[in-house]
Amino acid sequence: FEITMAAQPELKITYFDGAGRAEVARLCLTIGGIAFEDERIAREAWPALKPTTPFGQMPLLTVNGEVMAQSTSIWRYCAKLGGLYPEDPLDALRVDACLDQFGDIGPKFVPILFMPDGDDKEAKKVSAREEIAAPMAALDAWVGRREGPFVCGESASLADIAIFHMRNTMRGAFGEDVTENLANITASAEAVAAMDAVVAWQSR
Repeated sequence: FEITMAAQPELKITYFDGAGRAEVARLCLTIGGIAFEDERIAREAWPALKPTTPFGQMPLLTVNGEVMAQSTSIWRYCAKLGGLYPEDPLDALRVDACLDQFGDIGPKFVPILFMPDGDDKEAKKVSAREEIAAPMAALDAWVGRREGPFVCGESASLADIAIFHMRNTMRGAFGEDVTENLANITASAEAVAAMDAVVAWQSR
């Protein structure tokens, strides 16, 4: 999937000043060399903005003035623009299966990010690690089905960008790398981390 400069839409990603559910879209556009406005709003501005959004949530993607919503749909669109969504239907299925698995795993640990420090948070970390162990092992096996380092083989895709982001989010939640013993997930994430565009984005 290639996009010419003449056809490139005017894009704006709107989200809080953090990675969250917007980072995968930002990375897909950055890796693909697609220009976009990175609008980051203060949390105190959100209550006034929320009623004006399509579904009362962020991130938002404005495409030529039209406001779009739902993070995973935004990820796919940005991945297509950035050349990171497979044209082959079977590879697209591989990618989408990863995204669905992330959707199952995320609710088990993401709440930790918003908990105050204390015994309850530490207990949640322990229980969450137990809950994600089996689905993470299954995801690692899925990622390893092809000759790596990426989910679809030698070419990076949206799934790998999401894996990279998921690993970073888990580090923030648990305070350590809970994927270090998952060889395929680690290989995918490290390959993304080494991309020039990603290095530049992370070092801003």
